[in-house]
Amino acid sequence: MSLIKDLMLGFAVGDALGVPVELKDRSCLKENPVTSMLGFGTYNLPQGSWSDDTSFCIAFMSSYIMEHGNFSMFKIMTEYNNYYSNGRYSPFGKVFGLGNTSRKALENFKAGTPPVACGFGEEHDCGNGSLMRIPPLIPILKISILDDDLRHGIISDFSAVTHYHRRCIACCLIYSFVALELSENSNIEDAVEKAIIKSRNIMNKSSLYKDEYQHLERIFTGVKDLCEDEIKSTGYVVDTLEAVLWCILNTQNYKDCVLKSVNLGGDTDTIAALSGALASVVYGSDSIPAHWINTLIKKKEILKCIEDFNETLTTRFEKETK
Repeated sequence: MSLIKDLMLGFAVGDALGVPVELKDRSCLKENPVTSMLGFGTYNLPQGSWSDDTSFCIAFMSSYIMEHGNFSMFKIMTEYNNYYSNGRYSPFGKVFGLGNTSRKALENFKAGTPPVACGFGEEHDCGNGSLMRIPPLIPILKISILDDDLRHGIISDFSAVTHYHRRCIACCLIYSFVALELSENSNIEDAVEKAIIKSRNIMNKSSLYKDEYQHLERIFTGVKDLCEDEIKSTGYVVDTLEAVLWCILNTQNYKDCVLKSVNLGGDTDTIAALSGALASVVYGSDSIPAHWINTLIKKKEILKCIEDFNETLTTRFEKETK
């Protein structure tokens, strides 16, 4: 259970740390940096509240459990819509922070559009809405008997139901491969480098990515040595991925990584959630301050979903290997 627990606890805690200061300017956070779990703030919600980022991940895990380990995009979108339309999988039955592209895709689904045709792929649709949903997919990619090209196909389908622009898919691919490499290799710089090489090799096989290299150049050449002022912490998918990689490469423990992410300002919940997931893979969920985990709203429900997801995944894998 270690990988999914590490990913999702690291993710949910990072999300909750970022929610109270989402959209705050970096200069304001420099004057009053976040150092602990706060309450209220941007959305006037109590300490430990998490956003649509964690809700979508829980919805995906729930769909996988309900389908007994079958990867059904219709069921996934059904549970996403249960969050969007009914507030299910949220801390208080309320939906907040949902991006426009995800919202439009879910409106398409509600209108009867098949999942494969629900997403959007224009330049202005290159937000981080599919990237933020990726963490619980990673254990499936790791445990299944798949080569990297098949993993790419699953990641592409997973992103495309809301965000089918190749830039979004490329960022999902890179993040997933970074997480997979980190699960095997505690040398962060080495793991990130290997993941980027693997991702680029896959992208080189398809002409669909030919216009994306210029947008991903800093990720390919390395973001570690960029100064903080060069890191943008917006909801644009490339900015988000650059910020996440910069934070994990420039810290030595979970706490420092997520606090660095939050104090960049901007899209604090998503960047801290994605950074926190990677940091927890490297350092283990035991490295997350216990009082932060204990503060999470619906902590027991999150842990139960993680446990059930892992059991479903393990059972499915055992069937595949018989």
